Amino acid sequence: MRLCRFAWVGALLLSLNQVGVANAQSPGVLYSWDHGIGSSGGPNVEEWSFQFGAAAPDLSNATDGVLTVTETALGGDFAISDGFNYAKESAGAADLSGRYDFGGVDLLGLDAIEIDVSHNGTGDIFGQVFLQTDDSSGCCGFFAGGFTLNPGANTVSVDLNSLGWTDGEAKYARTVGFQIFGHSEPSPVTYEISEIRTAGTPLNERVIADHSLGLENAVVKFDESGISGATGTESQDGLTNLEDSLRWVDLGDGPGGAVAWGNNNALAVNFSARPLDISNYSVARVTMKATPGAGAATEVGVQFYAQYADRDANNQFAFGGTSLTLPVDGQFHELMFPLDALGAGGDLDLTQWIGLNIDPHAGGAIDIRVQSVVLGVPEPTGVVLTLIASSVFAGVRRRRWA
Repeated sequence: MRLCRFAWVGALLLSLNQVGVANAQSPGVLYSWDHGIGSSGGPNVEEWSFQFGAAAPDLSNATDGVLTVTETALGGDFAISDGFNYAKESAGAADLSGRYDFGGVDLLGLDAIEIDVSHNGTGDIFGQVFLQTDDSSGCCGFFAGGFTLNPGANTVSVDLNSLGWTDGEAKYARTVGFQIFGHSEPSPVTYEISEIRTAGTPLNERVIADHSLGLENAVVKFDESGISGATGTESQDGLTNLEDSLRWVDLGDGPGGAVAWGNNNALAVNFSARPLDISNYSVARVTMKATPGAGAATEVGVQFYAQYADRDANNQFAFGGTSLTLPVDGQFHELMFPLDALGAGGDLDLTQWIGLNIDPHAGGAIDIRVQSVVLGVPEPTGVVLTLIASSVFAGVRRRRWA
């Protein structure tokens, strides 16, 4: 297999101008109960509610920046969590008119959940942080890590790597929860949770698809008339797997076809949506080839695009992207797409789809094969140039599959 790198070196070097510290799935705040952000202005518990236990506590956000949890009976024993379809507090629209209404939070590659919490009891109180997950086979797995709360202020940390979950489950935590076990405090206890956040060293690379397992949730996203055998959008008709590559025939002489990959959910724009966090990756590396048919096509434009929430437009989906040239020569080439070309990078943490759109092309039908789609963070300039020159990839890279 020959990989022609000249097509993407320029894009890669341009993207390096904006690279600082290497980040991927970004650690950050999930909930702070700030009255100025979220699904509405002012006091808002952000869909946190009682889930199970002996007695439901009262929940309040009367104090800006605090979720106040007050026991309603002696002995504790309760569990609360966020909503099953609420990704995080910052998924609210910019004008506080609503929230992004799909899916859970993407924790792939992160190391910990941390909670700042205090209580007014007189002794230690025990509990656990729990996460309920959906790996696309069904909801919900239950994973938990225990903690001890001393009187006063605490920061509890749960090691995500010790939970025993799969990457598929880490990608889609439907709920984040806080449970207090039974205790012997002489009066009902009040807890104040001021922040819940993720922490850890993120990934350098994320493999969206390598097509070693078939179609891997790729779908025809739009312009289905440009793909032979396609019958509609968000369908896999017209797509096949051949020699560990995603294959379709792009008809030409009209709009090129557009395919997309979700976060392991083939039909992702529904209640079971699985948004990815791609906000701090810098580039998408796509290995693909185009082979001419009976016509005389010599090259074709390929656009990398994303469909993501637009907070400024009440979380309506937005598209962005840029095109690179792919030779139609039957050889695999590696195209490097700078993700800053997608536009509002702050919204890419709620990405439903990433995809490829073949530009309109003359010269008849062409056979398209995509071997892999990988998101990554480039190394510093000198290292990258050395690697390109030697074709040797060295060093430690944290790499996981989507």
